[in-house]
Amino acid sequence: MLECLEISQVTSDQQMGVASAILENAVPLATNPNGTLLLTWFLNTSGIPSRYGLLASRLLPLLSQLYTHRSASSIIFRIVNQNEEPEASSRILHPLFVSTGDQNLKGVLIDQVIGVSIVHGILKSQFVEGTNRLQYLSSVKRVLTELNVVGLPAYRKLVEEVGLSAFGGRSPLAYSGQISPKLNMTMGDLSTGLDSGDLALPLDSPTNVRISPTHQKAIL
Repeated sequence: MLECLEISQVTSDQQMGVASAILENAVPLATNPNGTLLLTWFLNTSGIPSRYGLLASRLLPLLSQLYTHRSASSIIFRIVNQNEEPEASSRILHPLFVSTGDQNLKGVLIDQVIGVSIVHGILKSQFVEGTNRLQYLSSVKRVLTELNVVGLPAYRKLVEEVGLSAFGGRSPLAYSGQISPKLNMTMGDLSTGLDSGDLALPLDSPTNVRISPTHQKAIL
């Protein structure tokens, strides 16, 4: 598919049609290693105006689960690590770091491998700075303390990044594993939902975005 998109015989209209299909199927593509290649082409090569924001809107409904998926988290990181559309980065970061009871951030940080890694990467990103970074640091520090994971080896780099001491504050006990039922969704559940269509967005959903005629004209 990628080779077809990059040959000179492919017209702008044909590329636009493929880009529209990629955007419509963004969630299942994001959770597939081969699918992420198409999403990378969409972001880096398609040249569609507002493409970062369009993709961020498609990912928002399942953001908590996608943050802890190995393939999908790499796409989220691409949206964060760019300065062409900073509002797209904020749109995808704000729900993670600012949610009722910090439930979204807790759901990500209990994943000691992917979740911890992407949060640490976000905090170290040169594209996340100023008051936003300070707010994110405060949220992570609060959640790490509440989860009682400050002393666990898997969290060491993140603990150091936010300025916590593994020997200070609350005792470094392992997190009990009890999470909100709303967050108790495995990637197996996500894959099943995607395959069955249960997670499909309604046609009138604000996140069911399509490439507008204005955007089509902009790249022709």
